[in-house]
Amino acid sequence: MTSTDSDLVAPELVVGIVAPIGTDLDPICAALTDALGSVKYNCGDPIRLSTLLDDIPDRPWGDLPKRLHDERVNAYMDAGNRLRGDLGRGDALALVAVGAIRQLRQETSGDPTTPIPRRAYVLRS
Repeated sequence: MTSTDSDLVAPELVVGIVAPIGTDLDPICAALTDALGSVKYNCGDPIRLSTLLDDIPDRPWGDLPKRLHDERVNAYMDAGNRLRGDLGRGDALALVAVGAIRQLRQETSGDPTTPIPRRAYVLRS
């Protein structure tokens, strides 16, 4: 008896891509998405960690600048540092990313706690 791709149970994956400011991560994310797609993983759009700060309704996170690049970069770095400091956790933004993954699960399957087979989440800095 042989198994096909559809017979195999594959885990949900979470991949993090981190790079210095100014690094173009688009080609890396695209290559990763293509590679995972070739083994039948659905990636969806990468989750941009900095934009998750926009979803926090309290100040200063809800009022972060969107226009001038230098102003935006500095404000988002400061906001991320403040979030980590306020929570006393170096992994604070990772926890926000887990919340985003749970929301995507809810939208996809109706259950935020059950992993989705052959689904990969690409987190990018």
